[in-house]
Amino acid sequence: MPARLRLVTPSIRPGGFLGSYQVLGFGVTLTADTGNTPYFSFRWAPTSGQNCLVRVVQLHVMTRAATTVNPLFGAFIARSFTLADSVGTSLLTSITKNQSAFPTSLVNDVRQGAASGVTSGTRTLDGSPFYQYMTGNAAQQASANPRWGGDDCSPILLASGEGIVLNQQAVLGAGSASYSFHLEWDEYERGAAI
Repeated sequence: MPARLRLVTPSIRPGGFLGSYQVLGFGVTLTADTGNTPYFSFRWAPTSGQNCLVRVVQLHVMTRAATTVNPLFGAFIARSFTLADSVGTSLLTSITKNQSAFPTSLVNDVRQGAASGVTSGTRTLDGSPFYQYMTGNAAQQASANPRWGGDDCSPILLASGEGIVLNQQAVLGAGSASYSFHLEWDEYERGAAI
């Protein structure tokens, strides 16, 4: 097995692996955004210290009406995530099990924002995004469905009280854009070999 692939393939200890899941947020249109607005929030806060291994993050963006600058989305790791974000639409009931036998996901909160985004709870974002994508600012210009994860990089291991937040970072000035966001992750018991 190539060393690169070995980095992203978990070594599963009996009883350690809980399940594999994914969620999709889509259909949100943002207008004249003022920058650094969160539009997707994923909070991992199980009470028994289980871990979350984020495997794939995928983003699709389309500029609907010409914006002054290019829409720029960044995915950040949130630390000290002690109070969930609010407003927008909860996606907890939209989480898909990758196998029907898996238990219900332990995700505490996952939501997508409306046109004005989500309202931040209590959390601290890393200084730089681990994943970032810019699309063109002309009307009806779409991104190329960029994907983070898979065999190209090591996955992100979230401990309880951490999460993923997607921000639109640019000051759009005018126009509008829509996006969809896809996240895949595995869940493990505390102390499981990953």
